[in-house]
Amino acid sequence: FKTLFPPITWLPEYKNDLANKIRGDIIAGITVAIVVVPQGLSYAALALLNPVVGFYTTIFPSFVYMLLGTSHECHLGPFALV
Repeated sequence: FKTLFPPITWLPEYKNDLANKIRGDIIAGITVAIVVVPQGLSYAALALLNPVVGFYTTIFPSFVYMLLGTSHECHLGPFALV
């Protein structure tokens, strides 16, 4: 069950140093939102879709990955390859 739902393993560690860990997570969340929300809205506009579709493609995968993912370095949502 721990491999399917990783927060079970890392959530108890938050008790030891809650202030520093939550601060870093909030900063990371704001940074991700600042980058990927406008990017998702732009890609939806390019595809002639409703902007809410672009919003959902950026926010929803991040929440799902927060609950089920195991990698610390991961980019979710629309992205361009140069």
